[in-house]
Amino acid sequence: YYVIAKINLDSNTPALHEFVPLNITAITLFEFPGMMDYEVVGGDWKIKSMESVFIAPMSKRSDGWFIRPGKMVSVHFHETGIFRCFGLPLSAFLDTANDAPATLDAQDIIHLREKIFNLGNPMDIVACLNHFFCNKLSTRKDRMNNMDAIASYVNSKKGNINIDWLMRQANMSVKTLERQFHEKIGFSPKSYSMIVRFSYAMKMLRQNKGVFDVIEDCGYTDQAH
Repeated sequence: YYVIAKINLDSNTPALHEFVPLNITAITLFEFPGMMDYEVVGGDWKIKSMESVFIAPMSKRSDGWFIRPGKMVSVHFHETGIFRCFGLPLSAFLDTANDAPATLDAQDIIHLREKIFNLGNPMDIVACLNHFFCNKLSTRKDRMNNMDAIASYVNSKKGNINIDWLMRQANMSVKTLERQFHEKIGFSPKSYSMIVRFSYAMKMLRQNKGVFDVIEDCGYTDQAH
């Protein structure tokens, strides 16, 4: 899905936005360079002044500071979407945010950014993004080995799965299943399942559900867990 937003700042103080680990990857395009500083908590680096950013799978919390007003467009992908569109081995980018043109197809991303910020109507932007990414999908022929179906199943179970059972259902050895997860999703099967469950718990808390409802629905063993 797409997020099209206009960033307004009431003062010269940067606006902090916290990001928790979720089962998505994203490409964010900014109208101007230097709109956001981004940092993975506990990491030793921070990105600045980029016009477009590839947010890889995250197992850690990260912080973004909006420091300049302007428009931004984010493309949020299904778990295997980045691999499908660009063929990147996602395990190589775990817990990082990178300059999108340097990481992905440089000229394509640069041209996409220039094009969408010359469009005023949000639906025109959506149409442009749809055309770009559908074309990417149509020109790549990567073997997915049912990873879309496996990821969808893990999501349908809110991350509450038995890895051994999943391995048998997928007709893969432990090593093959882990390699496929690392390459196409970025995590090990166990880590991915934990983050999916955490993602559902976050959604429930944002809907003002009680802690005990979260425990029951998401399969946590107790309140501390």
